[in-house]
Amino acid sequence: MTTPSPRRQAELRLLVGFCLLLASVVSFAQRSGKPNAPRAGPEHRIAGWILADVESLPGSHSVSLSWVASVSQVVGYDVYRGSKSGGPYSKINSLVNTTTSYTDTNVTGGITYYYVVTSVNASGEQSNFSNQATAVIP
Repeated sequence: MTTPSPRRQAELRLLVGFCLLLASVVSFAQRSGKPNAPRAGPEHRIAGWILADVESLPGSHSVSLSWVASVSQVVGYDVYRGSKSGGPYSKINSLVNTTTSYTDTNVTGGITYYYVVTSVNASGEQSNFSNQATAVIP
């Protein structure tokens, strides 16, 4: 049996995390009987699932994030990063990101980062955070 590559290990961690998060969301919805309402109102939906892909080259690291677009009318997305699971998070994009991807090149080897995304509507209102993606930098 061979050891999976670091990239495959990261993919498996993301898949397991996604399954656990999905299970907890379903469990919460079943217990509460109510969907998780976003802050900005019923027409402003949360950004979809976020995924992280770590790139590591000698002397440089980056995290490529991608997510499912909001089904609401939005002008873009804000990307947040934290050093602890569950936050707090700090916004890392200076302008609203108009695509469903973002590359964080300001990362350091040996550190684990946690990312979330919000969708932003034309009034500047943000949705709740997306699910959290984890990036382990080798």
